[in-house]
Amino acid sequence: LAWIVHILACGWYLCAAVHENPIDTWVVRRTTDSSGEIYLVQTSPAEQWLNSVYFVFTVFSTVGFGDMSAYTSGEIIYVIFLMAVGAVVHSIIISEVINVVTSSDKVNEFIDNQCDLVRAFAGHTEMDEEAEDALNSWVKTSAKTWAHQRYAKEEMKQLIVGKYLPRSLLGSIPESMFGGKLIRNRVLTPFGEIRNSPPRLPMLLALALHKSFYAFQDIIYEIHDYPFNIFLVAAGVFAYVAVPSPRGGVVESGVSPQTLVVTPDKNWHSSMTCKTSLKSAKKATDPGDQLYPYQLFCWGSYFGDVELLSGSTRRATARCESPEGTLLSVGKADFKYMCDEFPHMGGLWLRRAHFNERTRLRRNRLLTRGLDYEDYAAS
Repeated sequence: LAWIVHILACGWYLCAAVHENPIDTWVVRRTTDSSGEIYLVQTSPAEQWLNSVYFVFTVFSTVGFGDMSAYTSGEIIYVIFLMAVGAVVHSIIISEVINVVTSSDKVNEFIDNQCDLVRAFAGHTEMDEEAEDALNSWVKTSAKTWAHQRYAKEEMKQLIVGKYLPRSLLGSIPESMFGGKLIRNRVLTPFGEIRNSPPRLPMLLALALHKSFYAFQDIIYEIHDYPFNIFLVAAGVFAYVAVPSPRGGVVESGVSPQTLVVTPDKNWHSSMTCKTSLKSAKKATDPGDQLYPYQLFCWGSYFGDVELLSGSTRRATARCESPEGTLLSVGKADFKYMCDEFPHMGGLWLRRAHFNERTRLRRNRLLTRGLDYEDYAAS
């Protein structure tokens, strides 16, 4: 807007400058003092420019004080042009303001609906006031992000899987999604480069992703939580954490790392299930014991796949180790849909999940002393 006003203001001054007899133009007719003795043409260029900008704004805003007006034919033609441009610019500005206000109203309405749900849930469960306030505070803080991620996903899914989307777009669009971080995540290449990778897979995966932000030592999930998501690291550093001990990391109170043994089912290729057994128990750890990382996940990696594919509860505790981090999560139902639609990738993800679990157990056994994630990465 400022650039347009500046250009048109310069044009208004130029309109006066090109007249053969500038005495009849607005620059000469306008005075700048109350007595009418100092004409604008006698002032500095900066003051002449300021008066020209002032005139353009009065036309754009349809105020029209009348202290400056067109007199010559050239000025009349320019002012007509200025009015036409002003009408368009004015309409664009009003439209943008309406969009901002409407969007803000929709977000506030969504937040109010979420708060109403919390109040109804609190009443149903006879929740105490302190817990209700804490839940409401979290909803008000987080719901703005949720509101911007709501759209007709099913319709977009049909557009992606339909036959009308050009092959060229299927190849170029994934590079632009999430700043190119999704296409470079190992979830799409679980065992390195994949030949004949499904071209629609990145877009369907992006459709199911939700972005979430974490701070230092925020818990992503704890051991024995029921798995609902797989997490792709978009920024920051995350880790599996446990309590160091001479025998390795203690993943939970009462269970040592050697007790968790993953036994693939004989029919795991078709059923995608695994069996988990507890061989022995260790003396419960002190609740005040500090957790330290034993397996790191940085940009381009993913975690949380083992339990989702095996049908077991969480086998480790995951935490944000960097000052801040960003995760892209895909829900269980969406991930199952992609495994069903792309069985080749589903088989690769399952094989990778078994490999990831063996890696986790091996690194857990090495956790005999506590290091922060930077020292651990350098060791």
